[in-house]
Amino acid sequence: MPYPYTYDIDYYIGDTYQFILYPKNSDGTTFDLTGFTAKWTIATERGNATSNVLTLTPNISLNPSRIDCFLNSTNGLLLDSLIYIYDVEISNNADSYTLVTGKITTQNHIGISNTNIEIIESDVIIDGGIPSSIYYYVFDGGTP
Repeated sequence: MPYPYTYDIDYYIGDTYQFILYPKNSDGTTFDLTGFTAKWTIATERGNATSNVLTLTPNISLNPSRIDCFLNSTNGLLLDSLIYIYDVEISNNADSYTLVTGKITTQNHIGISNTNIEIIESDVIIDGGIPSSIYYYVFDGGTP
């Protein structure tokens, strides 16, 4: 699978949206995120910093090694009904990796949202042969 992994998101404006990355080394061991920071950038186009709409700071946990990407409803309301692009990157003093990229297609709710939780799990390979499990949690209103 090509690096970075591509995952497209359908997003209802104002909902809470979360996905979690569990990076692993190519031998299946946990990728050590010690010293890394993460950035989730949502923009209208690539290569133009002025097109960045949101820059979020995902939380990095070391046990287990994971990256929590979280879009709360307040930040979500800053998005219009458009198609955006995004990247999730990690970096330390020596290295920088774009782990996931894709499109975010946004749309408004038709009516009152419900509190159903959809959980989708898929195994992906990121960083040219470094496998990872990514769990996508979509919270459609309410608190899970």
